Amino acid sequence: MTKFATTIALALLFATSSAFANTEAKPEEMSNETLLECANVSNARIAVPEHRAMFRHYLMSERNYSFSQLSSAELEFKAADKNESEVETIYKSQCKEVGEYLYSIGY
Repeated sequence: MTKFATTIALALLFATSSAFANTEAKPEEMSNETLLECANVSNARIAVPEHRAMFRHYLMSERNYSFSQLSSAELEFKAADKNESEVETIYKSQCKEVGEYLYSIGY
């Protein structure tokens, strides 16, 4: 019984601490340009694969972007041929937490 209670307590602690960690990063407070950049850098090697889809879905559903606009922006981003380490830094510093937040709320 004690093991079970300890497991439940740890699970609740983890759930509440991760919920508080995600409250810092809100897509509603980000500009369209930043969200679009996050969608593009989320295609990086180190990124969580689902984050790219989350950002794109959020932009289309909440910011009225079309698929064509997202595709054009992605082509421009790829044409810029940014340094992989720069892309990874942007993803880690600006986008990772927001992507996790979008995932947690169902985008």
